[in-house]
Amino acid sequence: MGNLDVKERILDAAETLFACQGFHATSMRNLTVSAGVSLAMVNYYFGSKEALFDEVFESRLPALIKVCRRNLNVARDDAHRERRQLNVDEILYAIIEPILCYLESRSGSMGFPTLLGRAMISPMTVSEKRHVKPFFFLLSESLREAQPNLAEETLLWRVRFAFGAIGSAMCGLEEEQSAFGRDDFSCDAYVRLRMLMTFVVAGMEANVCCWSQAK
Repeated sequence: MGNLDVKERILDAAETLFACQGFHATSMRNLTVSAGVSLAMVNYYFGSKEALFDEVFESRLPALIKVCRRNLNVARDDAHRERRQLNVDEILYAIIEPILCYLESRSGSMGFPTLLGRAMISPMTVSEKRHVKPFFFLLSESLREAQPNLAEETLLWRVRFAFGAIGSAMCGLEEEQSAFGRDDFSCDAYVRLRMLMTFVVAGMEANVCCWSQAK
């Protein structure tokens, strides 16, 4: 087995374990057993668990964002041909659909989207913040394009709320089912996509309300 195969096997095992258990709960022993390699081999390729975590993001996220941007460009071209502004629904579909396709394609594992979703909704380490920034900026710059007249502060808060909702959907529903004692949630990725988009589009396009508190 070649060196690239060994390295990729370690990355695949790390992706699955970090997604399922989180960074802190995943031990190096878990990683070596899952990947079928020695600790020395993990250290040889990555040096530390932190470096391995970074490598998972650096090897997965740029390709995912590239597909999202390509989808956005196609949607922009369609809108330009029809002489209209790109809308929120089109933007969300262009960004979220590739992530759910990735999710569906990873046989037996929730994979990288779950890991990314965890990083989006959990208190983030410095490393996690660095890795999720490109996805947050992609979402915010795209939604700003669809709503150019929305006040900057309002837009950024809505993007933050949307970011959290998307991250939650990417994490899967197993923990929520256990927490609420329910076993009838649908886990189909495209059912989840449609429900998520309905929710987020409504929030992004809502009329601006001013809440005041009587003193």
